Amino acid sequence: MKTYHFRFLFFPLCLASFCLLCGRLLLLADQPDMTQIQADAAKGDAEAEFQLGRAYDRGEGEKVDYAQARAYYEKAAAAGNAKAMNNLGMIYFLGKGVKKDLAEAAKWYRQAAENGACLAQFNLAVQLAQGQGVAKNPKEAAAWYEKSAEQGYVLAQANLCLLDYQGDDGFPPDYKAATKWAEPAAKAGNPIGEDILGKIDRGGADRPEDKVAMLMWFKRSAEAGYDEGQLDLGRAYLDGEGVAFNAVEGTKWLILSSDKGNKMAQHYMDQEYGPLITPQVLKQAKALAEEYKPNTSGTVN
Repeated sequence: MKTYHFRFLFFPLCLASFCLLCGRLLLLADQPDMTQIQADAAKGDAEAEFQLGRAYDRGEGEKVDYAQARAYYEKAAAAGNAKAMNNLGMIYFLGKGVKKDLAEAAKWYRQAAENGACLAQFNLAVQLAQGQGVAKNPKEAAAWYEKSAEQGYVLAQANLCLLDYQGDDGFPPDYKAATKWAEPAAKAGNPIGEDILGKIDRGGADRPEDKVAMLMWFKRSAEAGYDEGQLDLGRAYLDGEGVAFNAVEGTKWLILSSDKGNKMAQHYMDQEYGPLITPQVLKQAKALAEEYKPNTSGTVN
């Protein structure tokens, strides 16, 4: 019996030790070979220069040194490395070791975007959409979002479907395009895409009404913590649209949306749904809101 008991314990102990050893080996395997990267960078290898710049930028294998990061990014960018161009844009956009310069960031993002870097295409589109360091241009922003979205970048798909759905100055809403990009973004778990697809399934946006799908997408978006999804879900409960009327549940979601700074959520509580939100309803809804924890398990931001 003692022998059997000993072997029974020994096996999991050996297995645990083996797993720990494998884990350490994997961690070591993931570490960049800085000696080789430095040697290749010294020879003018653009990819190695980019990797060395990133190592200094992130503190991966080297101490964080933004001046060194920028220097190596500039060398790699001069050789045509689009990833280095994009990261130079980030250096200036965030002010990492330099004075924050949105115009300079946009310059580098544009160079990288024109060389096909999907992240740079997205970053440039954000600046164009918001007028950050460049003249606001939603039409051009949409074009760059689309280039990034076509490469499968989910955040670009989400921002593009939002822009297409809402429209902007000189850029009218395009529900067909919004649907095209909301679908892959929503299916990838992005809460913006989920909310836009819910709005589209509500009806009146070049797509047949589907209140079951509408509620499903609003719930996913709201539960992920997106304030606009919470607003839409709250309104659905308070209107009894696609779901049984529930003043407490509806108010809970409006409270959560308002807490994130969504002014329309507070407006709806004060105005449109004010008569439905009695002191008792408000008390119960606040209690539920305090217990709420966002479900980000399947969320792609």
